[in-house]
Amino acid sequence: ALNSMDSPSGDGINSYIMSNFVASHNISVVMSGLGGDELFAGYGKFKIYNKLRSFNTLWERIHWLKPLVYPFLNKSIHGPRLKELFDAKQLNIESIYPILRKLWSKDELKNLISAENCRDKNHNLIHILKSIPLNTPNLSQYTIAELYGYTLDVLLKDSDQMSMASSIEMRVPFFDHTLVEYVINIPDKYKFPHTPKKLLIEAMQDLLPHEVIDRPKKGFLLPWQNWMKKELYHFCEEKLDALCRKD
Repeated sequence: ALNSMDSPSGDGINSYIMSNFVASHNISVVMSGLGGDELFAGYGKFKIYNKLRSFNTLWERIHWLKPLVYPFLNKSIHGPRLKELFDAKQLNIESIYPILRKLWSKDELKNLISAENCRDKNHNLIHILKSIPLNTPNLSQYTIAELYGYTLDVLLKDSDQMSMASSIEMRVPFFDHTLVEYVINIPDKYKFPHTPKKLLIEAMQDLLPHEVIDRPKKGFLLPWQNWMKKELYHFCEEKLDALCRKD
């Protein structure tokens, strides 16, 4: 799997394992559900963004109170990211999406890498987010951000790269441009995420068994934390030491 990667990835190994498994059963073409969560508000961050938007007017009025909250944030493991959120002057998509999606806050990055490499390199994405019409529904705003952000840079790249490494052709029907354009224009009230992918599930419930519809949302997580402490400990230690020795 590592030989098939040209950049670090958190999801690529998952795609490689699944593609390898499919190829071992002599299947060469697969249909992927990638895009379902992004289009139909399947991620929890859709609800978070929608909730934050409801405070936008109040947010601008109480900006002077925010520094009073900072001492309490320092006690939380999510404090650095929450501080960035409280620093946002507006709760719009170009301000909030990068904060919700990033792994490290600006302060945390400064402790890890040089200031030169800490500069914001998401200029193209921010430009796209700023161009989203103001009347776009909240959930659709986040969908657009996901499509141009994490989906384009990570999920689609990893899926294509890792499926091709196993000689699998992966197709992604949820990214048909006609479907994307249609769903983006659907008002929030029809797809508000009381349950993940509510609108999609309701549209397909006569075609899918209840075991699929009623099961709780579950990701495909690999036990990296355990592996890095046990089977992969010496491998990780060696590679990290090599990185530390670099200028």
